[in-house]
Amino acid sequence: MFEHTARVEMAHTDAAGVVFFARYFDLLHRAYEDLMRQLGFPLEDLLARGGQALPVIHASADYRLPLFYGECYRVEIRVLKVGRRHFELGHRLLKEHDSLCCEATTAHTLVQLEQKKAIPLPDALRSALLALE
Repeated sequence: MFEHTARVEMAHTDAAGVVFFARYFDLLHRAYEDLMRQLGFPLEDLLARGGQALPVIHASADYRLPLFYGECYRVEIRVLKVGRRHFELGHRLLKEHDSLCCEATTAHTLVQLEQKKAIPLPDALRSALLALE
């Protein structure tokens, strides 16, 4: 399991200071970017050097509790499945006292940008993800 902690910024909230439902995916994606850096596959390097990307091909979320401006939160990411061309992640966003705010699932595939085609995940990435499974 991978953990990421941060604080809710004003840009994530509506006029009442509550995180807007779609912005939860922004918070989760920041944690995902940190995970990929830790695994040795920073997304910016894939784009810059390899002309590749790992777009989300499916996402779903269940919202449990509101999250407010200024609150600290923690995202836990678990690897749910690793295939030849894609992988699935489970996310839990919690605030103080381990109160669950949101559970989400995302699926990602590796795409060669020039060809606009899914390609197999590198063995090193598959191995790194499987180590977290």
